[in-house]
Amino acid sequence: MPTVVAIGALLGLLNTALIVYDRMIARRPQFTVATKRSGHGGNLISARLKNNLDEDIIIDTPTAEPRLVVVANGDDERAIADALVGEAETVVIPPRSDHRWPLVIRPEAKGREQEIVVIKSEWRDTRRPWPFRRYVHIKTSVAELNRMKVAERPTGISQPWKGQKCRAIPFSITN
Repeated sequence: MPTVVAIGALLGLLNTALIVYDRMIARRPQFTVATKRSGHGGNLISARLKNNLDEDIIIDTPTAEPRLVVVANGDDERAIADALVGEAETVVIPPRSDHRWPLVIRPEAKGREQEIVVIKSEWRDTRRPWPFRRYVHIKTSVAELNRMKVAERPTGISQPWKGQKCRAIPFSITN
């Protein structure tokens, strides 16, 4: 009988650990650095947050520490100027969608390219409040962002249209 109780207690602890993992880690938003081809050469760099939940999430505008990189609310001049002076904007992201914030490298970053930059943002869901703050973050450097800005996409690889899935095409190599 004590063996059955011990097994039951162990399974209860395992179940609790899985629930905590599911609620706190597996279902958090994905925060990445993304690039998009610019019309005048190079790439536009942005911080991209993907909502994995089945409910809206509220995002406080991401910030970068140290302030070698500025996270703008949009890609127009007004949004970039607002970001440079510290104007923040809260964003609501619908379920299973994403939002992008353009990244602007400040002139002060020259000579400090190898320094680690952490871009982070606080997030919360709309269904239930949590007693503590939840953050997502990206660790990168100014040098890495500059490499992404000038990187070329491989030629000969087609990108799928939005909503389409990639599928592998079988091939064989013959001599």
